Amino acid sequence: VRLCFLHGERAMLGEYELECTDALNDAKTQLDALRRNPNPTASEIGEAQRALSTADTAIKHLEMHIKADPSLRNNKRPKELRAALKEQELAFSPYYAEWEKSQLFGGEAGTASREHRTRMAGATASLEQGKKKISEAHNMALETEQIGADILRDLREQRETMQRAKGNLNTVDGNLTDAQGTIKRIEQSQCVIS
Repeated sequence: VRLCFLHGERAMLGEYELECTDALNDAKTQLDALRRNPNPTASEIGEAQRALSTADTAIKHLEMHIKADPSLRNNKRPKELRAALKEQELAFSPYYAEWEKSQLFGGEAGTASREHRTRMAGATASLEQGKKKISEAHNMALETEQIGADILRDLREQRETMQRAKGNLNTVDGNLTDAQGTIKRIEQSQCVIS
């Protein structure tokens, strides 16, 4: 029974490897078509990108299958397939950049639709308006900060004035107390003279 199970596992491993190889060959065919065409369309670039994605998924399935079976962990085939995929992805990267640009502009590279340009212009205007409002709010915050600093300076000056006035009142109070004492002494001395 174990032998049948191992045979079934190896057959499944072979199927995964075949799926990976087929996916990589399809991606290579798509890349070769891109290389032959000086102006590939966005759909051709998209097809190549999908082929690379399919190959990546197939390799991931193979890697998961090998990780699940400890007896297969020394299998180097997934690393070889992954290296081949990386090589193809590197060759595809300039085409992919062109494909992303075409996706951004909603059609073939460099031909943006009027609707898209209108949306972009509206978004740009909205961003500019938001930027202007943020700038105005920033300026208002700076003015408010300056007004607050001026008020604090005025309050500090008023506090110092009040402290001086309090000191002067204490001096006047002391002088009044002295004057009252003097007046009482004068009154007492007049009472003694009379």
